[in-house]
Amino acid sequence: MDNISVEKINYEISQIDKLFISCKSLLDLCKLKELDLIETMAAGSFIHSFYNGVEKTLVHIFKGINEMLPNDTNWHTKLLEKAFSNTETRDSILNKEYKETLNSYMRFRHLFRHTYEYKLKIEKLKPLVDNSTDLWNKIKHDINNFIRKQIDKNI
Repeated sequence: MDNISVEKINYEISQIDKLFISCKSLLDLCKLKELDLIETMAAGSFIHSFYNGVEKTLVHIFKGINEMLPNDTNWHTKLLEKAFSNTETRDSILNKEYKETLNSYMRFRHLFRHTYEYKLKIEKLKPLVDNSTDLWNKIKHDINNFIRKQIDKNI
């Protein structure tokens, strides 16, 4: 993996970190009370941005290791599957322990893009918001480990 790829990946990681920092008050609010419509819409936007950032990071990783990206209508699902899969030339990027959890974020991203935000159900959104910080820490840890292994292979 070259330095430019690592820089792109680190940039995406920093952007997701900034998303969490800038939305801290919203994340805290979700723990304290039932959200109203506007707060629910904001929480939906946060989860959408978070998952999009994870997806962009994975795209940069696959480009950086010269792996083909899925290129069909199910590319979002296939991209995530690739991240959890080993190949002959590399270990998985992400730990399978949270595969189903991250799949729920992907499904939410699809829903968010294809529905009116006022139709969002806070009872379905709240677990995603509540678990997002822990999930992000696990993903970031796995991505950083993967990058280190790639760099060590190239030395």
